[in-house]
Amino acid sequence: MKKRAMLFCLIILLVCTACQNQAYHSSNKQSSAPYNKEVSRWGELSSIAGDVSRVQKPKFNIDPAIIIPQFSDITGLGERTDIVFESIMSNNYLYHKPGGVIVFKLGSQLLETVHIHYRLSEIDEQLTEIQTVVEQDTIEDEFHITLPTEEKVLYLLSLEAMTTSDEVIDTAIYLVEVVPQVINAKLALDETIFTAEARIEAQLELTNFGPNQLYVGHDYMIELYEDGAMVYSTL
Repeated sequence: MKKRAMLFCLIILLVCTACQNQAYHSSNKQSSAPYNKEVSRWGELSSIAGDVSRVQKPKFNIDPAIIIPQFSDITGLGERTDIVFESIMSNNYLYHKPGGVIVFKLGSQLLETVHIHYRLSEIDEQLTEIQTVVEQDTIEDEFHITLPTEEKVLYLLSLEAMTTSDEVIDTAIYLVEVVPQVINAKLALDETIFTAEARIEAQLELTNFGPNQLYVGHDYMIELYEDGAMVYSTL
């Protein structure tokens, strides 16, 4: 009789433990944030963009790392001092679309005593001037320069901060390449199946067929193929 009572108590204990475990797992499952699934905003995407049958070279073959340090010597303009232009981007090689807008925000109190002389010139690969596109003075601490609508063009953009006696106290110089708005590239993964809870290291290969430079490192999302459609999930 004693053995029967002990066995009965053990069964009750096991049943209660199982119920507690079930309740624990259920509560955990309910506390997990559900996924909101929406149809892919991109639709069906190909792994190929543009023409990948040949490599298209850019019109200009300029190495920014070599040319930027030589800006002052090549152009004959003054050295950058950052007395006025400290808050804007440093001397650089810029890529822009046709008709693009370059905005400068100086935020400098010195503009009460100086003005900005800016000049945009079309140049060739040897940095020889072809024509002046725009040349103006401004006393505004925020201004913009609109590029022409032609593509495959190279420009030299210079900013000079000048005193009331026309003394140059700061200079900023930029090479601006207006590139064609095309992408010719191919993406490939060395793994195409990713099972649930498996830790898989996959290599993404990007092949650029030119003529533009491509950059990676921006935000991305992973989409799922589910019920015949691509969906993306957000918490």
